[in-house]
Amino acid sequence: MATSQALSLSIKNAHMLEKQANILTASSLPAETRDTFHKSLLLYERFFEYFRQSRMVQADLIRDEFLQHCSMLQSAMASNRELQEQMLKMQRVILDAHPEALDRLVAIQNRAQAILTQTLQLHDHPVPRLFILLPEDSARWDNVQPQQDKLRLYFLCECGDHTPEAKSSNLQYRIHLTQHEGYALENAAEFFQRYGPYSLDLLQISKYVASTRGLTIHEPLRVGSTSPGEESTGLRDGSSIELGISQAIKYVMDLSFRDDWKLIGNGSKKHVRQMEEDKLKLSGSDLQRLATFLVQKDPTQPLGNLYRITTDSGHAKWICPDHYHEIHSLAAIKTFREMITLNRGTFLEHLGRVEVRLGSSAVALSVYKALERCKFVLEFKVSLQWDVSVNDLKVLRDALQHSRIVILDLTCRASNSPASDILSRSKRSNPLWEIMMNPTLQSFILSDYIGFFSRVTIPPQTTGLRVLKISELLNWKKESLKVMELLGKCPQLHELDLVVSQVDAAYTEIKSLNYDFCSLEQLVLDNRRDLKAKPTGIRVRFKKGVPFSMDLTTADMSSPFFKDTRYLQSLHLHPGVHLSRVNVASHWLTSLVSHSSNMTRLVIQCDASDFLRLHVAVLNGIAHEADGHKLRVLCMYGGRNLIMVNDMQGEASVELELMSSLPRETVEALMRVHSGQLTKISAGLDLLNALIAIVREGGELALQHVEMTASQLNTNMLQCLPQILEACAPTLTHLAILVDRAWEPAKTERRRSLTLSSSSLADFIVEFGPRWTQIAMHETQAQNWLRELKLRGYVPSDSVYKNRAQFIEHDIISTTLVRLMAPPPHGE
Repeated sequence: MATSQALSLSIKNAHMLEKQANILTASSLPAETRDTFHKSLLLYERFFEYFRQSRMVQADLIRDEFLQHCSMLQSAMASNRELQEQMLKMQRVILDAHPEALDRLVAIQNRAQAILTQTLQLHDHPVPRLFILLPEDSARWDNVQPQQDKLRLYFLCECGDHTPEAKSSNLQYRIHLTQHEGYALENAAEFFQRYGPYSLDLLQISKYVASTRGLTIHEPLRVGSTSPGEESTGLRDGSSIELGISQAIKYVMDLSFRDDWKLIGNGSKKHVRQMEEDKLKLSGSDLQRLATFLVQKDPTQPLGNLYRITTDSGHAKWICPDHYHEIHSLAAIKTFREMITLNRGTFLEHLGRVEVRLGSSAVALSVYKALERCKFVLEFKVSLQWDVSVNDLKVLRDALQHSRIVILDLTCRASNSPASDILSRSKRSNPLWEIMMNPTLQSFILSDYIGFFSRVTIPPQTTGLRVLKISELLNWKKESLKVMELLGKCPQLHELDLVVSQVDAAYTEIKSLNYDFCSLEQLVLDNRRDLKAKPTGIRVRFKKGVPFSMDLTTADMSSPFFKDTRYLQSLHLHPGVHLSRVNVASHWLTSLVSHSSNMTRLVIQCDASDFLRLHVAVLNGIAHEADGHKLRVLCMYGGRNLIMVNDMQGEASVELELMSSLPRETVEALMRVHSGQLTKISAGLDLLNALIAIVREGGELALQHVEMTASQLNTNMLQCLPQILEACAPTLTHLAILVDRAWEPAKTERRRSLTLSSSSLADFIVEFGPRWTQIAMHETQAQNWLRELKLRGYVPSDSVYKNRAQFIEHDIISTTLVRLMAPPPHGE
């Protein structure tokens, strides 16, 4: 039986025996015997309390004391069969649990060693990884209930032999709680599903390592009351912290049994082997998501008041301000910050991240010199605003060699003037390659530079890169050998992002190389700078060298990536795929969907007149897959029109947005099917006529967002709009108008049959005054309009009134699609 199952059964048996023993205690036993038996029962309960918390030393002591009480009850057991059976059952359960305790102790020791000695690169360490959970209400630590109480998350300072205090100590680890009030958890249920096992590991390790003097739990920040009588949410003292950890372990284990998520570290041999292989680490994306579960008073502040550093061996650690400022002086940090601010840059001290634009080589030199002195700068994002020479790049190279920078994001342009670098033009990229091959550099991003692969004469050397992104368009036929030679020297590369002319050929070669090296986790290739080719881009994720997921963007129906769609997870089809060819497109799309059963997201750029037909084609493709299709999200868009199906598997959740003008027949067709799902509109005559017909027939509207432009309104539309807006009043959250015409007094206004007068428009705006969320006007015309509105009793607030330049139109591309096409979290 697996240890986790045995543990669950042992605890279940213990609870059952406790009930039986309580009944026996109340029976007619002699007073002395009843008292000894009662103490045995308390020891029995305490044994399993320690056992569940992995406090094995204490559990062994309690076990020995329980066995002594068994001996003291021998004579009474001889004359009372019920007492004898009860004591033997309890003794058997405790002795059976002993081998499990040893297995659990070994597993905890291994996990402690794996987690505390785990070495993470800066790229894999975006937020602190070590934390513990403690009950939020310290007054209830003796009786924490998962259904009622809450836990608070506290980050740990990873000080050790890389910090000054630990160098003067015999302790290998002196990890401690940071001087911070901790964080309440948001969406705790999802947090425990995702991080529960890891959280339990850290809690159990804290108990174990503390007992072996490998971890010091110092008192965390005592959060003072912000007002008289307000209770502090801080912790009380060091002794109570141990009790808090014990109660947190009980809390999390109770959750695990109740919610049935698997515990990491169950002590089984299979788990120990897996632990040795994976080292129990959270991925960078897992760590990044951790922050979303924390209730932060100020998201701009460092998490847990921790600062990121790198050790001499290049590994990332998060330490408290005290340890950080023992390494880096406040004066040096202040001077450097002033320099970056002077150059209109930003410096995030807790991350060691700098972003700056430099206008000349002289200014750049002063910043480079500062970088050599300031070892707290770990990330450097710099844009050189002049055409750089070979000498400029050499100066940057030399500065980086004397710095602690591990992530470089460089934007620059090479000079193409005839007199520039005339003797070294063929090797002008050499300094960039030498920068890239700096053994301390883990991430190299190069933008806007032309000739990185074509103008280099030095051979590649082994690098420590984990991320490589080059924005230059590479002619794969000419430069593939150089690229593949470089990749062969990047054994730790996890992310590669290239712009290439032949995406399919590049993918084939890189995939083959990755199978042998087994290091690449994500590959991004696209041809966006190749104006002659049909747009194509891929994002492929790998596990141990083998692709398991692909996101594809293409405008080519004959793309070679459609030949094998086993890994296709997300697909974005551009207009080059001729979906307007009714029969061909429908059959092709149906066939593609049916053969892509692992695809979860499909985005199609097409005309709104094709929305309904293509939706049916996709549904037919899903129906052809007998074993079940994974497609969940379908999005079709064209211009500012969009239809989104959020759940293809359940009852379809559809959102329709019509923000661009459409032919009347298209509007009527969409309204017949999806009028109830229409959420956003830009008012047009045909659309308003269709909506008013729905309202008059008793249909329901659920509009959330309505935009209109004054110059496009006429008297008929103004008659429809009030009824439509009243019909969707419960759901409407955004009502906006762009007044793009001048105020014309009634005397001078030229009247045509359907022309909307300025006075009528002003009356309409006033009628819906409190509902407007945005009213925009040209600055030259605003004074007259605002005066007329005021005369009618309505003055738009500052939050509602905008000038024309501030008018925010609903932008599908920058909102819905960016969110939709973002890569899924790692491992999903």
